[in-house]
Amino acid sequence: MPKNRPTKEFASFLAEKGFVIVNETSVRNASETDFSLAEMIFKNKDILIPFLIEEALAIRGKARSVLHSFSKKTTLVRFFTQLKEEGLLLDWTRIKGKGYQIEFPPQEEKLRFFRFEWAERCFQYIILNVVRTFCEKERPGLSFRAFQNVELKRKDETELFTELDLVIQIAKRFYIFEIKSGPWIRIMQWAKREEAFVDKNGPVRQIVCTIHENIPADIFEPQILMNLGNIEQRFRKMLDADFSNANLNALQNPKPTRLIRAGAAKPSPAAKQPPSP
Repeated sequence: MPKNRPTKEFASFLAEKGFVIVNETSVRNASETDFSLAEMIFKNKDILIPFLIEEALAIRGKARSVLHSFSKKTTLVRFFTQLKEEGLLLDWTRIKGKGYQIEFPPQEEKLRFFRFEWAERCFQYIILNVVRTFCEKERPGLSFRAFQNVELKRKDETELFTELDLVIQIAKRFYIFEIKSGPWIRIMQWAKREEAFVDKNGPVRQIVCTIHENIPADIFEPQILMNLGNIEQRFRKMLDADFSNANLNALQNPKPTRLIRAGAAKPSPAAKQPPSP
């Protein structure tokens, strides 16, 4: 199946900022399992997010098994079972009077889930639910496209500059989401670097997503800071504001345009066809 391409408007915006899109992937490739886990984490975030943060710290410390003590046994058992079915846990065992022994798989690609991938899945699940409800039920004249892992480089450089976790296009507006699960100082460093293509008053909104709810939003300006506790409500309000007074021209959905990648030759113009008799 061919990839969906970002439209000409987004490529042109980035070009004005000095960037070229190198690669991207359609979010439609996400599996039902991805969203099933994300939904479980989001709906039980008070229990599962502290657990996942602790697991990430254990993995960074090269631990391959951890003993946990939890009171919410039913939630944890369901979560452990689903993680094991997906191969993200090697095994888990209940030890009477002590808690649960968690054994991590040896593959590094599996450990990525605990390092940062779980946060990306959660935010993606929430964002796409908001967008689908908005476009399909409340603004049925609108459509959207979603792309993840959008790799950018500067026009005059060969190495990648950055990777955008998620880009949503609705009509002629673009929403860039960068999802961070790490310490707040690292998030700040990213935000300062990404100021290179912020466009506060233009068609692009840049949103930093963090799992931490106690980070002051003003340190990210002109980026917009959202967290797992408020993104559902705040993103919905943003969409309402962006499209409430839009005229018909602004609401027209742009036709997909094939993006010319870095180093690729421009396609030759299509031959004009004679008019139909």
